[in-house]
Amino acid sequence: MGKIKVKIDIDYTKCTQAQDCRKCVQECPTRVFIITFDDENYHDPKHWFIHPVFPQFCINCNLCVEICPKNAINLKVKKKYRKKIPIES
Repeated sequence: MGKIKVKIDIDYTKCTQAQDCRKCVQECPTRVFIITFDDENYHDPKHWFIHPVFPQFCINCNLCVEICPKNAINLKVKKKYRKKIPIES
């Protein structure tokens, strides 16, 4: 099967405590996410955030969506790739 193209959206108004949560980072089987910081103040955990640094590795398993306690993650499969997604039974 070819690659599935998935757009990963994170609502940073909901994902406000990345330094404490990290559930998506830990749960993702293909290690799409990292926790990183903005350039202003990397010593302050309030400036850390989750970033999908490897979206090309996303297999659309939805584990990150399911585990996120704030419902801050949304996965969208690009329209032309929707037929390639395996149907789970």
